Amino acid sequence: MTDTDDKGLEELVHRAGRRPSMPDDVRDRLEVSFRRELTSANRKSVTRRLQAGGAIAACLVAALLILTRPAPTPSHAIATVERRQGESFLLNGSERVPLRPGGSVTTNDRITTSDGSLAIRPIDTELDVRLGENSEIIALEPGTVRLIAGSLYVDAPPGARHQPFSILIGDVTVNHTGTQYLVSTQQDGISIAVREGEVSVTVNSRTIVGRAKDGQAELLQFDADESWQRETVAPYGPRWNWANRNAPTIETDGMQLIDFLGWVERQSGLRFDYATDELRDDIMGPGSRSRIVGNIPTDDVMAALSTAMDLDSLTWRIDDGIVIIRKP
Repeated sequence: MTDTDDKGLEELVHRAGRRPSMPDDVRDRLEVSFRRELTSANRKSVTRRLQAGGAIAACLVAALLILTRPAPTPSHAIATVERRQGESFLLNGSERVPLRPGGSVTTNDRITTSDGSLAIRPIDTELDVRLGENSEIIALEPGTVRLIAGSLYVDAPPGARHQPFSILIGDVTVNHTGTQYLVSTQQDGISIAVREGEVSVTVNSRTIVGRAKDGQAELLQFDADESWQRETVAPYGPRWNWANRNAPTIETDGMQLIDFLGWVERQSGLRFDYATDELRDDIMGPGSRSRIVGNIPTDDVMAALSTAMDLDSLTWRIDDGIVIIRKP
């Protein structure tokens, strides 16, 4: 705009004269309207800021939860499947995955047997853990299993280094102390039969020791009403038979007969005697040459004994827990 234009505009305003003042009522209405719009604008701005702040806070809380949440425990192998009689399965939801020798048992695996039994070996131990038919366990972590139903037999070979192992059944905890024992669930309670050595049982902060002695097993019976009792039972017979039918495989070819019979004693709970002193000396005497020729199946202890006796042309019978061997 030029100077000439400025002078023309100034002259026009001068000629128009002074504009009349805005009436008070109009000015008041405009002021009220302006303040209302300003308040509304401020409220919307605050709301948007609060919404944005809330979103940011939610994000921060979510991030904090992610950062502080314990990382999921990775599944890792805690045992291997050693032997199987009949069918056994790993339960994965509604899926039943067959278990086979050589397979792995991992953390929190749920295992069930049906018409047979299963043997597993916890990692880095010499323990032999056998599940009876119609049994179910959860392998919680290394050295700990929960018995849901059925029976569990644990065998620690002589001279094996001590390895902690616990079985949980409801409020009862059976702590392994280096022994042979059988844990079973029944409709009215729990039984723990100690075949050799001892176990420590914890029930509602009480500790009870079960101990085999004088060639007899000890049975601890815990009832549903939390009462319990102990009694002496035989280390052989029907109670133990299923475990005897899922024994470890051993190399028998060239094994001295007396060593084999010692293995049978440990696995079956039976003891041996001989019809004559001469036969005793032939099998047990210094320099005995009574050996097993060839490998025989050992998963069924009594069937293995029968085969070994046949190979040596010996006969045998059981009398009150004593296997009496004789020559025909």
